[in-house]
Amino acid sequence: MEPQYLCELCGSKGNSNGMFSHVTGSRHRNAVLCERYPDLKLPPDPIEMERLAVRNAENHDKLSDLIRTIQDDFQYPWPPGKATWAVENGGTGVAPYSAKENIAKFKVDSDSKNPMLSHAEHFEDGFLPNPDSLSVPVTAEDKERYLMLAQKLTQLVVGNTGGDLMKRYDKFTEYVFVHIRETQNL
Repeated sequence: MEPQYLCELCGSKGNSNGMFSHVTGSRHRNAVLCERYPDLKLPPDPIEMERLAVRNAENHDKLSDLIRTIQDDFQYPWPPGKATWAVENGGTGVAPYSAKENIAKFKVDSDSKNPMLSHAEHFEDGFLPNPDSLSVPVTAEDKERYLMLAQKLTQLVVGNTGGDLMKRYDKFTEYVFVHIRETQNL
C-alpha cells in the first residue's frame, strides 16, 4: 500500500503527489507564515512573500527531520478488503477497537467519575494511570474502556514488529478481546 501523509500544521491528508501539491500550495505556505509570524498580514505582497520564502526555505534540510514516520496498521486508512484484519487477508473481518475506523465509536468522556477515565488525559501524554487507582468497572461503557486500554497496552508491549509475528499477534489479541467482549455482553 502507498504511504499516506498528514500535514500536522494544516490537517491535510493524502498520498505523496497530493501532499507535494499541498506543501507547495498557498494554503500551506500561508499557514507556515502564520505560525512563524503571527503578526503578519496575509496575504503578504509578492516582494515580502519572496523574502520570507527565502528566509524560511527548507530545501537543504534533511527530509527525515521534516517527516515523522509512523508504521501502524491501525492508523492507516485501509481501502475496503485491504486491512490486515480483513477476511480476504485471512483476518477475522472485525476491525480492532483501536483501528482508525473505530475511533469515533469509542470516545472517552473526560467528565466521567471513573478513576481510570480521570487519568485518560495522562495516558495520552505518556503517563499511565497507577494500577492501584483503578476500580472495578461497573458499566458496560467502563468495561469497554478498560478493554481498550488493555488492548493498547498489549500492542505497545509487543511493538510493531511487522511480518507474520505481528499478524499472528493481531489475530490472537482480536480473538481474546472479542471473546471477552462477547462473554461480558459488551
